[in-house]
Order: sequence, then structure tokens, then C-alpha cells
Amino acid sequence: MSVSQNPEAATILDEIAKLCLNENYSDVSFVVGGEKLPAHRNILGQRCPVLNAIFLKGEPIDELVKLKEAPVDALKMFLKFIYTGIVELDAVSVNIVCETFKLARVFEMKKLEEICIDHLKNICVTDNVADLVNATFEKSSALTKFYINYIAMHYEKFVEHKTFKKLSVEVFECLFEAGTLQVSNKIIVNSFVKWMKANPSKSAQFPEPLKHIRLNAKYAQGCVKHLKNGCNVDNVTGLVNATFEKSHELFKFCLEYIDTHYAELAKHETFKKLSVEVIKRFFEDFEPEAPHDIISKSVVDWMQANPSESAQFPELLKHVRVNAIALNNMITAVRSLKLIADKDLLDIVYGCDDWEDDDSDDDSSTFSEESVEYPEGNVLTPQSDAKVVGGGNYFFFTSPSKGATLKQMDKNIEIYLARSYMMNYLEMELPGGDQSYWIDVSEDYGNWTRIIDNSNVTCRSVQRLYFEERPVHYIRICGTAPANGMFEISRLEAYYTEDPLDIDPETNIVTPSNNVVPPEKDTIIRQEANQNAQGGVVDNAKNDQISTYPEIGISCSIM
Repeated sequence: MSVSQNPEAATILDEIAKLCLNENYSDVSFVVGGEKLPAHRNILGQRCPVLNAIFLKGEPIDELVKLKEAPVDALKMFLKFIYTGIVELDAVSVNIVCETFKLARVFEMKKLEEICIDHLKNICVTDNVADLVNATFEKSSALTKFYINYIAMHYEKFVEHKTFKKLSVEVFECLFEAGTLQVSNKIIVNSFVKWMKANPSKSAQFPEPLKHIRLNAKYAQGCVKHLKNGCNVDNVTGLVNATFEKSHELFKFCLEYIDTHYAELAKHETFKKLSVEVIKRFFEDFEPEAPHDIISKSVVDWMQANPSESAQFPELLKHVRVNAIALNNMITAVRSLKLIADKDLLDIVYGCDDWEDDDSDDDSSTFSEESVEYPEGNVLTPQSDAKVVGGGNYFFFTSPSKGATLKQMDKNIEIYLARSYMMNYLEMELPGGDQSYWIDVSEDYGNWTRIIDNSNVTCRSVQRLYFEERPVHYIRICGTAPANGMFEISRLEAYYTEDPLDIDPETNIVTPSNNVVPPEKDTIIRQEANQNAQGGVVDNAKNDQISTYPEIGISCSIM
């Protein structure tokens, strides 16, 4: 028995098609780019498996999906296919086709996905393959493999094309990893250098493709040189991991970079990603000059972030050379976190007796009142071995130069002293503009005490800061500057003063008992409305300072 053609079938399809983007009977919506597209739950659920599963949950839905990244045109094309089974890819841009393809994958519309893949393969040429593979990249997908093979087949020609520089680092890594390139290693190395020079903002991602490139050949020296010049805290972890036992020159350079920038890298999120082979090799070959408390804390943090390498922890700790205080802190932390068996910890502690006694001038084995020095003058000097270890110019104290300032390059400026000093006074000069700041100090880099909080106060020029005396080993400063400005310090000094100080029992604010605004303190009284007045509050003020008196009803500020 045959079934006769029913002309009503075509009519029904046409009527359903007319419901696409039609508000009539709409009971659900898509929201994209601020535009609301009406739809119908029965049709969507019948055609799309993902949407059907959502609707069957029975949860009330007014606005179905907010798609922030999908273009409106791609969503309209997706909905048209649902309502009509028709998609006209030749009529839209390649970008819209790629976005429609992504929607098809997200909502598991297999037929639409196949149509998009066939179209994207057919239009692939050297001019657009970089854009196509970047837009649709999914490492294990058939479409990505098609593009990777296409690039591999035309690699020498493609390298010379202007779009070559657009390739994402993920595509590069996949290309080299696949082993499909039928060109010499020299061409691969030179092309990678070309790509790196065109993409300096992606330097943190340079190490990934390096895992699959040979760098020991003479022709690779240009690549090694470029990577050295671009080495920074953001990418050195990736570089040293990628070049372990591959390029002796670059690997050694990276270890030396870590050595000289240890204090900064130890606080960086990538430090915990150092491979166990690299971190062991580093402590076998180097004794970083960073503060020992920072070293011990960074090692504990690394172990805590890499529990799968616990079998290597005892051997690693045997090579971490720190003074007795830092060692005690490290062992205590390791024991409390149960990172190493107690027997292995004992072996490590007793093994420290074999270290050379090269810390005789550093912190003593037990912290006591006697181990804190009462300085006779400023301790933030090269002679006191004061160092900036984070967030600013590392040579501000060690190699001071005329006119140099300590600019805050990170969230905090951190300063290390070679030993603990008793302090109660800081003197800091701000070079210009209204700025605010707070200052913390610490003995062990773990417990911090805020001694000054001017975060809500407008400050400028010389800051004379008194606080209750305490041992200080580390100083942390966080400042804010006006819009588009940068917090900076032109001079910073730290003292212990025997001048009498008063402590407010309610606020704990410390103030000197003596007058702090005599002329010899370079006091400035500012009052815009009366700068030419004679006399002033401060007698015998220096001629090059502004000396005024306030009129009734007009405020003045003393600095």
C-alpha cells in the first residue's frame, strides 16, 4: 500500500517555519547582546537534545540562555535551522559560520555541526586557515586535526604568509606535538622565533611549544638568545621546565635567573608549577640570596601544591640550605601539614650538621631579645645589606643612584633586612603629588603587624613616622597614587630613636613628646589664599619654604 503525497505536509512545514523569531505563542527566550529572541519550547525540545533535557526538568524558565559571546546573527542562523532544517552558510561571513558551529557543538545539534564542518573544510585556504583554526580550535576534534594537517602540508609556504603570526600558542603546540611537519628542525626553529617576535604579549606561553623543539643545534642560537632576552618572572617557570635536559645553555640561564629573582618568583603563582626535577636541581646547584624565611615558606608552599611528588620531598629538603630559624619554621610547617614522615624529618634535621657554617653573620639559631640589634643610625643602607625583594626597584638600597625612586611595580613593596633590628621610627619622602599608604612589618615573613595606616589620608613630601618599638626583619609598603600615577618613594630610612614618645592608650597612636614642627624639620605651611603673608606659625622658617599664617575661616595644612 503506497502513501499518497499530501500537499498539506509542505504547508505545515511552512507554517512552523513562520514561527521562527515570532513572538506569537512564544514561551521561552534567548538573550544575546542585549537582544531578546523569542522561541517555542515544544519545537526547541523536539529538535534539540540539550534543550529537551533542560525542559524535562520542569523548572520555570523565562529567559532560557544568556549567550554573552555568541553573535546575534549566529544565534538566528541556529534557530532557523531548528525551525526549518535550512542553513545558508554561503550568505554569511566565516566568523558567523564558526560561531554557528560552536553553538551546534554546545547544543549537540549533530546534523548542523556536520554541515558547518563540511563548509569550513571546503573554504579552507592559506589566506584563512589561521583564522579558521583559531576560531574553532578543540585539540581532539576532527576539524582541528584537518586544519593541523593542512598547515603541515603547506608549512613552508604558510610561514611566509602574513596570517602565520596570528596562530594561537595552542595551535602551535598541537602542530609541533603532532609530528606531522615534514620540514627540517631548522625551519621549525626559525618559524617559532618569527612567531615569538610577532607576539611579545604572549611571552608567558612561549615555553609550551618548546617542549617539542630541539634547541641544541647551532642554528637554534637565535631562538635561545630571543628566549633569554624575553625571560621574566611570568615565563621562567615554563621555560626552565620545558628546557630541562634539552638545551643546557638556556636551562642554566633560567636557573641563574631564578637564583637572582628568587624572592619575587617565590611569591608568583607559577612557582608552584616548577617540576620536581627542576626544583631539586636548583637547590643542588644554587643557594639563593633571598631571605631565608621566604625560601623556607616557598618550599613548603611548593610541596603543599605538589602532593603527588611526596616521595621526592625528603631528598629535596636535604638541599635547601637556610639558617636555623628558617629551618625550624620550615620543619614545623612540614610536620603540621604531614608532608613528610617524622623519621625522614629527623634525618633532614641531623643532616644539617654537615652544612658549612656560612651563616655566622645571619640570624642566630634561636630568636631572643639578644638577637635583635639596636641600630645607631639608618639601617636601610648597602652597609646593612638592606634589599628590596619584591614590588619595586631591587637596587634602590644596594646600588643607590642620584634621582632614583622606589616605584611600586606590584601590589606591595617588600624590603628585607639582613637581621632583625629594633625600630620605632621611619622617615619616608614622597617625591610629588598626593599619595596614601600603609606599612606592615614582620620578624618572620609570616606574621605581619600594621604600624602605620595612612590609606585614607592624603600625604605628600617627607613622612616622619613614629610607632611603638618592635623587632623588624621585613617591611611591606602598599601605596596609592592619583589617577594614572604610580606610588613612589624617593627616600626611605629606618631608625631606633631614644626620643621620648607618647602612646595614646585608646588609639595606640604613637607621637613624639617634643615639638615636631620646628624650622629645622623643614616644616611647610600651605595656604593658597595667603601665600604672601608675613610672619606665620613657624618662627624663623627657612627662606625657601612657604611661611604663612591662617586667616579666620581659612584652613591651612602643616607638612
